[in-house]
Amino acid sequence: MVKKRVMLVEDESVTAMDLKTNLVQLGYEVPAIVASGEDAVHTAAELRPDLILMDITLAGRMTGIEAADAIRKNQAIPIVFLTAHADTETIGRAKTTEPFGYLPKPSSMDTLLSTIEVALYKGEADARRRKAEALLRRTMTEQKIILDNLGVGVLFAINRKIVWASKSIATMLGYPLEEVEGRDTLLFYPDRESYEKVGTEGYAAVARGEVYTGESPMKKKDGSLIWCHLVGQTVNPAAPEEGSIWILEDVTPRKVLEETLKQSEDKYRTVADFTHDWEFWIAPDEHIRYMSPSCEKIAGRPVADFEQDAALLRGLLHPDDRAAYDTHRHRVTGQEKSEELEFRILRPDGSVRWIAHVCQPVYDDQGRFNGTRGSNRDITLRKIAEQERERLITELQEALAKVKTLSGMLPVCASCKKIRDDKGYWQQIEAYISDHSEAEFSHGICPDCAVKIYGEYYRKK
Repeated sequence: MVKKRVMLVEDESVTAMDLKTNLVQLGYEVPAIVASGEDAVHTAAELRPDLILMDITLAGRMTGIEAADAIRKNQAIPIVFLTAHADTETIGRAKTTEPFGYLPKPSSMDTLLSTIEVALYKGEADARRRKAEALLRRTMTEQKIILDNLGVGVLFAINRKIVWASKSIATMLGYPLEEVEGRDTLLFYPDRESYEKVGTEGYAAVARGEVYTGESPMKKKDGSLIWCHLVGQTVNPAAPEEGSIWILEDVTPRKVLEETLKQSEDKYRTVADFTHDWEFWIAPDEHIRYMSPSCEKIAGRPVADFEQDAALLRGLLHPDDRAAYDTHRHRVTGQEKSEELEFRILRPDGSVRWIAHVCQPVYDDQGRFNGTRGSNRDITLRKIAEQERERLITELQEALAKVKTLSGMLPVCASCKKIRDDKGYWQQIEAYISDHSEAEFSHGICPDCAVKIYGEYYRKK
């Protein structure tokens, strides 16, 4: 076991030798005996003993009290004063050096042992305390440097009073630190309503031991406003009244950008929402980023249905058109140009709508694929018109073909200028006219034939 080293500062040699003998008998090591204050300061710095027994009334220019004070400031070695007799004033001055005890001269072995052991224990405890304080000071210094150079402000508040604030929070809000510390946080809010809102929401959450996050407008010293993102947490959940730490981040640029984007989005959404066509944007993972309200007018399904079911658009397709649509979707994601397709959809009421579809891939500024943007137009009436046109063209073509046939079957008599019917020509003409008009044939007899066939009857008339 390593012996504790006790240095003696005593100008009476006999007393010094007696003390050394007693110390050695008690198991201590005595590395040095000095007789003056100057030598005590020098030797203590050189040997760094565990304890010093210092005569309070040394002869010479430096008293024991002065030597003890110098050693305490430079080496922080525990000191026990030796005194045979001292007045009140001397003892008062000795107290300022914060000694670890007093020993009368002479002292019994028991008194010597107990005083030294208590002083050594207190010295070790004091050394640990000083080490912890030094570490704390270093940590606090490092933390202050970090906090002062963060892009966010940090403050510690008790009952909404600012106990401590980082340099960065003062810079953010335009205040000198001395104008911030000790003030109510109301100083930073543009109005009481904002102040009370954070109090109701934020401090209530902190009091429950939760971490609060939120955003609030803040007022700078010059009266201008900024937006801050707030994070608050109590230092002791079991005792919220002990205070809370708050982090403030200036998010004004982001809020300005969000507002600009919102205004832009509102403008373009208004245009898209009121367009006649059915507009949409499908993300890379196939979920719906945007679906215009026109989808309900055309497809009979509201926007919410498409947002809840990303596969609904394909599900509406006519079964005969799904393969072509799948091929189209696969092809359009691998190119940078738009592509068109026509297909049919089935509405909930069972009706069929024809759709003219066009879409193209969307890429961001870094060239990353950001989904597909498409437009669906209802062309059902056009399709019906096209089908009717095709039907009429077909009928006309058939009619023209029959007219050509008819023109080849009209033999006219060169003498009487009447259509011959010796091979059923007239019956063919009658059949064609009946099929292509509302004319009806009465099959009555003409005057010439009446005279020819019934001449006697007509002559009597």
